[in-house]
Amino acid sequence: MNSIFNDMGFGASKKGLDVSALRNKVIAQNISNVSTPGYSSSKVKFEELLDEKLGFKLSGARTNQNHLPVGRANNDINNVNPVVETSTDPIPAGKVNNIEIDKEIVSLAKNSLDWDTYVNLISFKYRLLTLSIRRQ
Repeated sequence: MNSIFNDMGFGASKKGLDVSALRNKVIAQNISNVSTPGYSSSKVKFEELLDEKLGFKLSGARTNQNHLPVGRANNDINNVNPVVETSTDPIPAGKVNNIEIDKEIVSLAKNSLDWDTYVNLISFKYRLLTLSIRRQ
């Protein structure tokens, strides 16, 4: 029996929170090393890997063995893991490293919005679940 917490909504939101937490850590490291000579910035690669692995193809859940499968059989988001990549970009002349603080600040703001979105999705799922239980 499938758990209601194993559906794509919960799984994607949980994975999104995990990736967002990792991304926040990497951005914080970049910002804290903005003055460190020779430091190379890092970034989290996930969305590209997700697209390569799963693509944007239609998929469906089989609720009965006799139903025909729809879309890809292996669309489990848990099989895709983020990767931290260190930049190989050269250090610009007159700079101590290749960190662009403006880009890091923008990335941090975007990541905060992503985090809030995943938290809101999970909260909404729990509210629906609570509402469903109370109405029975």
